[in-house]
Amino acid sequence: MKRFESLLAYVAAVALFAMMLLTCVDVVGRKLVGNSLPGAVELTEL
Repeated sequence: MKRFESLLAYVAAVALFAMMLLTCVDVVGRKLVGNSLPGAVELTEL
C-alpha cells in the first residue's frame, strides 16, 4: 500500500508541475509575444 501511495504522490506532483509550467509559458507568451497558448486555460481548468 505504501508503494501505491508513493506512486500517487509522484503522479500528483508531476501533474501539478505540468500545470505550473503550462501557466508560466502561457503568461510569458501573452506578455512578451502577444500570443497565448491555444487551449491553455481549458487544460488548466480540466
